Amino acid sequence: MKKKLMVGFFVVGVLVLILASSVYAGVTQEFRGLEWGDLPTRNMIFFEQNDLIKSYTKLNENLHMGEVPLSSIVYMFYDNRFMEVRLHFKGRKSYDTLIMICKEKFSPLILNYYKPQWLFLFTTLDILYDDIGGKGYIRIFEKFVTESWQNELAKKEKELAKISVKKTEGDW
Repeated sequence: MKKKLMVGFFVVGVLVLILASSVYAGVTQEFRGLEWGDLPTRNMIFFEQNDLIKSYTKLNENLHMGEVPLSSIVYMFYDNRFMEVRLHFKGRKSYDTLIMICKEKFSPLILNYYKPQWLFLFTTLDILYDDIGGKGYIRIFEKFVTESWQNELAKKEKELAKISVKKTEGDW
């Protein structure tokens, strides 16, 4: 009986691994040679910082995704760990082509808040586009580093809220 139970657990474990690897197969553990959680590289140029996030671009970056021209690629880091990349593009034709590419490569598509999105085991990919401005970006982010950043940001916002409330005590 124990042997059958152990074999059963083994089979279930193998099936879970196969399923997880097929879900994860859509997006690799890296983007253009940079793995999630890595430090910024020497060929990166500091771009901006806000909300605990430092953004960089790369020297001599290939600004194409297939045949779609990109206006920039921005690598984002929290606590010096690579957490997100944004591939900026212009024009509705580029947006439509990128959605077609992602549908073919990463199906199934999920519409989340009216934006196309693909969920994977460790990453999420979505495409945002502004019809009025004619600009958009693909965003790929790693879930665990992003969650750490969101927790830190929430903690800071809570501290600021407490300070603001304390300053208004005599005003009520």
